[in-house]
Amino acid sequence: MPQTFAIPLYDAESMPYYHGRKVLAALFMAGFMVYGGGLYCFVLLVPPLIDEFHWSHAATGGLVTAFWLSAPLILLGGAAIKRFGATRLLIAGVLIEAACVALLSTVSTFGEMYFLRAAMGVGKVMFAVTLPYTVSRWFSRHYSLGLGIVWAGWHVGGMILVPITGVIIAHHGWRTACLATAVGLVTLGLVPVLATKGPARRETSDWAWTATRWNLPPPRQLHRRARRQQRQRHPPMHPQRPFPQARSRTYWALLPFG
Repeated sequence: MPQTFAIPLYDAESMPYYHGRKVLAALFMAGFMVYGGGLYCFVLLVPPLIDEFHWSHAATGGLVTAFWLSAPLILLGGAAIKRFGATRLLIAGVLIEAACVALLSTVSTFGEMYFLRAAMGVGKVMFAVTLPYTVSRWFSRHYSLGLGIVWAGWHVGGMILVPITGVIIAHHGWRTACLATAVGLVTLGLVPVLATKGPARRETSDWAWTATRWNLPPPRQLHRRARRQQRQRHPPMHPQRPFPQARSRTYWALLPFG
């Protein structure tokens, strides 16, 4: 059975805050490292690689492009989530990218580095395909907002990690920067995901948590109440039917007798 971040129950005493917000923060940090460290920071490695290995700009540019070669695999994301579960797929994607980034510091040939970059792309796809599903499991009323926050973590990671990576490369070299990125993927990207996968419980949606927290009636009852108040304020203006007798059974029963 596919795993999610928790089980479908809610206990106000054990979970005073909606657990979906913690899941959202964990996914934000995971994207912060997966894309901020795996995509944006890698561009800074191009000049050191050219200086050390004397590769052409086209070759090093190909290393950046290799990260996107696995993008068509996202078409298999739905089947993979059903088979393995969103949580397992997400954790595996982060681990693959962390392992590949760490191995980048040990290779010295173009073929090996190209293969690792393509494998990093596979990890990226395994991570990205789980985000819409996971957010929809926790946020039914504010799904778009939740998904936007998660995706924003990708670019926030680029804005923050790129200057830090530049300093590391300038003082310690690009291999140390790769190791630092791998450590960040495990600690900042993976640990929050594992923490939110713990014993916290989940109800059907973010609206159910809000209704339970503030003793609100069910959404359907609120919707009916709103429609009733709207009809009272603005009564519907139905046009006069041209032949209202046609709706009477008595009329049609007496019609043959004139």
